[in-house]
Amino acid sequence: MKNVSAIILAAGKGKRMKSALPKVAHTALGRPLVWHVATSAMKAGIRDMVFVLGFGRDKVLPTVESFGGRVAIQENQFGTGDAARCGLKELPKEAKEVVVLCGDAPLLRPSTIRALVMMRRRKGAVASVLTGTLHDPKGYGRIVRGSDGNVARIVEEKDADETIRQIQEVNSGTYAFDRGFLEAGLPRLTDVNAQREFYLTDLVLEALATGERVVPMLSGDSDEVMGINSRRELAEASRVLRLRKLEELLDAGVTILDPESVCVDPESRVGPDSVIEPSVMVTGKSRIGRGVLVQTGCVVRDSVLEDGVVLKPYSVVESSKVKKGAVVGPFAYLQSGADIGKGARIGSFVEVKKEPDRERISGVESGCRRHRRGGKQGCGKH
Repeated sequence: MKNVSAIILAAGKGKRMKSALPKVAHTALGRPLVWHVATSAMKAGIRDMVFVLGFGRDKVLPTVESFGGRVAIQENQFGTGDAARCGLKELPKEAKEVVVLCGDAPLLRPSTIRALVMMRRRKGAVASVLTGTLHDPKGYGRIVRGSDGNVARIVEEKDADETIRQIQEVNSGTYAFDRGFLEAGLPRLTDVNAQREFYLTDLVLEALATGERVVPMLSGDSDEVMGINSRRELAEASRVLRLRKLEELLDAGVTILDPESVCVDPESRVGPDSVIEPSVMVTGKSRIGRGVLVQTGCVVRDSVLEDGVVLKPYSVVESSKVKKGAVVGPFAYLQSGADIGKGARIGSFVEVKKEPDRERISGVESGCRRHRRGGKQGCGKH
């Protein structure tokens, strides 16, 4: 999206995580929470991102660097409004629209970010806010709508009375802003509230005071508004992300015999007509070709399995390449750098590692270490 930048709020500690790590550095489906948020922004077409960092920033910087993002530092956590002010200072002049995203909301989809920006434009509003309906909205700010259906107020739970707390439509913390409105409104925020913080949500009142509108967009998937505040919620987010990835593979022609026990990394790829049996893990940037059979209990990490490969039960492949039609296992272990040739047969309980001048096993049945030495049948059994 042209001239749209993102401010990703990632400065908080996350006290309820009970961890020395900042909350956004905790992983869901093998990736930091903030990685999922930035990936969604990138897939939505947003290339320019500012990450607002604070507690444990050194643990978050590698993710920021991987996206080529800018960094703004919020030394003291004085609320979302203060964090947005920090981020705004680092935005390029070309950015006419600003999407504000929470670094602890990994379930937000790229299509939702695009839709939020387009709704703001279509309605001619100064801001749009993503909302969701929750059966148990405890802990979330509530959306109070006016008679015209637009947002009249966003009330944080600690500032809400009992009537407001009965509202089930909640604020996700995800917004699309006209930059001019954001620049004018942020300096006017005050900390007159129960938490003595600067609330980004108070910009709704700024809009109403100037005769402008803030429009809500209700998500059809309540998972998208889920922020991570505990290990329990982290586990739930991982479950949702895992199932989303498996649904993507199923729709692409991959057979997964037991989705409840299979885990595939968000950056891994699996070709059509491949079959993944129960209790399989595929992690990192693994690439699995067409017609591959990965049997029960296998682990594939950052590896390439070409078309027609068979991994027999409980084999482990780490940072290796297995070429077309090869059969590995059962209970085989390919260490980092192994290069298994086309049509090769690696037998049970075999360990293969990269060694000088003996980096590839190709086209032979291999069943023990002695057999592999010198590439000759020197063990008397194979």
